[in-house]
Amino acid sequence: SALLAAHLREDTADLLALLPAARRAAAGGPGGGEATLDGIARAAYRTLRTAENLAAHAALCTAPPHPQPVCVTALAAAYVSGAAGVCRSAVFVPEWPRAPLWAMGDARLFAAALGNLLANAVQYGGERPAISVRAARRGETLLLTVADNGPGCAPSAGDRGLGLGLEVARRYARAYGGRLLAGSAPERGACFSLCLPLCPPGAAP
Repeated sequence: SALLAAHLREDTADLLALLPAARRAAAGGPGGGEATLDGIARAAYRTLRTAENLAAHAALCTAPPHPQPVCVTALAAAYVSGAAGVCRSAVFVPEWPRAPLWAMGDARLFAAALGNLLANAVQYGGERPAISVRAARRGETLLLTVADNGPGCAPSAGDRGLGLGLEVARRYARAYGGRLLAGSAPERGACFSLCLPLCPPGAAP
């Protein structure tokens, strides 16, 4: 709880620090512009992620919601579109299959898990993050992969600083019969993949 409180304080402080430049820009003065607005958006997004992670972690640690069919590709496409609108400096490159892919799970908790992977890619992707998001079917498994062009991470992903966010993504995958994979290459970015069982025949609408 102390660490989470520190994260909230840091993100809120970032927001407050950016306000003077935003006010100058609104008044027609120097020091504002797209970079300031993007900084405000990122700080606000991090604060929102922390709040959502608290709720998601509590749900996953107690009694995860009963699994329901979730259209992963549709939810992921909507979430990536929203993230692109918030983080203007990042370039998102989505790749979806023609046919929608469904997995058993919970839509709200899935969004929290994916949001953490996207936020991590934006945070560690450098000044101009290039983030690929793709979904594919591998046998009876749905593979949702988020990759960035940052400095990469250790195989354990422990050095990337996701903290509670990574734990939420892992717990979501485990709660619904899947797993979270992490990998990277030096100077070629990190790659996180949610591996989830596809819906059994007849379960998806």
